[in-house]
Formats: sequence, C-alpha cells, structure tokens
Amino acid sequence: MTDNNGYAGFAAVYDLFTDDEEYDRIAGFIKSAVKQYSLTPQQGQDKLIALDLACGTGKLCQRLCAAGFDTMGVDISEECLEIAIKKAGESALPIQYLLQDIREIDMFGTVDLITCTMDSLDHLPTPEDIHKVIERAAFFAQKGALFIFDMNTPYKHRSILADNTFVFEDEGLYCVWQNYFDEDSENYAVDILLDIFSENKKDGSYFRYSEEFTEIAVDEEIIKNYLASSGFELLSVNDGYSDKAPASDTQRIVYTARKLYTQK
Repeated sequence: MTDNNGYAGFAAVYDLFTDDEEYDRIAGFIKSAVKQYSLTPQQGQDKLIALDLACGTGKLCQRLCAAGFDTMGVDISEECLEIAIKKAGESALPIQYLLQDIREIDMFGTVDLITCTMDSLDHLPTPEDIHKVIERAAFFAQKGALFIFDMNTPYKHRSILADNTFVFEDEGLYCVWQNYFDEDSENYAVDILLDIFSENKKDGSYFRYSEEFTEIAVDEEIIKNYLASSGFELLSVNDGYSDKAPASDTQRIVYTARKLYTQK
C-alpha cells in the first residue's frame, strides 16, 4: 500500500483482491530473473537481501523468505503490517517489516533485490512521486541489484477499470468496487470507491464502511526515463509476469532493471 489515508479499512479485505495463484506467479518470475541475471549475495552475506515496497499483508514477502531471501517489507499502512506480522509469526518466517512511505524509504544498508508489485506505484498521486520511489530504490540498491516492479497500462484504465463496477465476496466479507475514469486526466486517473460490508460474527449483522482512492497510469517511455536518470539499466519489459512482450491490450507491464555500476 502507498497512502495511509483511505487504506485503514482496506487492510481487512486486501487479500480478497490478491489471490495466492497470482503471487505464486510473481514469485516465480522474480526467482527466474534472479537466476537469469546471476544475482549473488553481497560480500559477507550468505543470502540475497530482498526488499518489497508497498508489501501490503506480506504475501510476496512470505514467498521470497521461504525461497531463501533475507526479506524485508515496507508499507505505510499500520493495519496491513499488523496482518503481515501475524502471518510471519504463524509461519515462523523471519521477515522484517518497516512502517515507511515508499517515497522516503530509509534502510540501514544496501539490498540485492527490490520489488514493488500489484500496481502499488499507480496508487501514488503523481508521476513525480513514482520518480521519487525509483530514486530511493536506486539509492539503496547494491550495484548490480535488480529492481522488479509492475504498473497498470493506460489501456487498463481506459478499457478495463473505466467506469465499471466489480463485486468481490468472501466468508464474512462483501465488497463493491466502483470506478470513475477521468477522460480529461493527463495520467489516465481512475477514482475508486469501495463499499465494504463486514460481518459481525456475534450476531450476523453487517458493518458497512467505505474507502476512496485514485490510481494513475504512466506511459512506458516516462518510466524508462525515470529508470535511466536514477542509474538503472532496463533489462526487460513484459506483459505481466510472463515471458511475453507488451501488446496493445496489455493490462499490466512488468519492468526489470539493474543498478548500474556507474551512475548516469
């Protein structure tokens, strides 16, 4: 998550929107990239150090830690981190979670792998905020480190989210997701309203609360320029977490970049 305003209640239904199969696919893509680009631990370390930005309830962190990474997760939502910490305790995984704004991350040292998934960067207010995240990632990335992140495409905002409504349901939870696409927005903004109904286990009644936030989409060339100016070499651009190149109807682009040995 990226903004504490408007996400406190969302923590309760976060996992409704993020199924395990998708996270397995993401983790598999990341592990393949680490192998493909021969990423090795820093001197004096026996494990690769991974940092997951906007980690939410820790689903990706759990998979990275279980795969052998020394794992940290950062999020600005206390509620999401409480769930993530509880999960880590139940699974006995040594994951460190930090309450921070991803635009202002502050680590004790450099890391070998940085991830930011599930269109978390699109939740930031402006392209300049996304640039700040990329710059901070570059600052704490070990030379040769990988930065893997995804972003929604303008196509997804115009044609999939658009002005559509979606309904999600799970045991004791019901959520109506309404979208409002701003045709005049420079950054393909979609205003999102969530009406969440949560069951009271004691008497079967439901409590209703609402969340509002906005997602933007940024053109691919802008992101490429941000990476280059921050000292990253772009290695690949993919249609989701697959081996395919983006197409005109791609909904999510995945960027894989490497920290250069010399800053541009």
